[in-house]
Amino acid sequence: MRNQEGLWCVDREHSEFFQHYDVLWDENQRLVRQWNKFVPEYNSIVSPRERGRPLAASKAQQADVLRRHKRRASLRAIAAATSLSLRTVRTIVEKAEGRGRAGKRTNEVRRKEFDRLRAAGYRARKKTRDRLPLAISEQLKTGAALVKAAKGLGR
Repeated sequence: MRNQEGLWCVDREHSEFFQHYDVLWDENQRLVRQWNKFVPEYNSIVSPRERGRPLAASKAQQADVLRRHKRRASLRAIAAATSLSLRTVRTIVEKAEGRGRAGKRTNEVRRKEFDRLRAAGYRARKKTRDRLPLAISEQLKTGAALVKAAKGLGR
């Protein structure tokens, strides 16, 4: 659609759609920033640091306990084979299954990451959309000049 100066402009309905989309995008970014500020506070309340002293088993020992447990060995047999206490073996197994003291808390909330590629694509499309009316007008002027020149060649 052309305006009074003869320049092409985007249809008002489409223009309002894009403006509404920009408003929604800004609102989304505001909510994401607000959420990311809230995440550490939420995690400190819902999933605080582990209680009590650290396990008396190394990572390798914990992996060994879990391997043996997966093979259906009894907890007492695992304790005897790994020279860990029955309580330690039970804690390792419960922690892996999400039971016990540590597993009763809900999962940790994650921060929302900013998707750089998606944002760059959006900015590129917006730039193209904003330049479109001017590009159409320039193309029409160039086309009119070429037609005028071509008419002069035919004489």
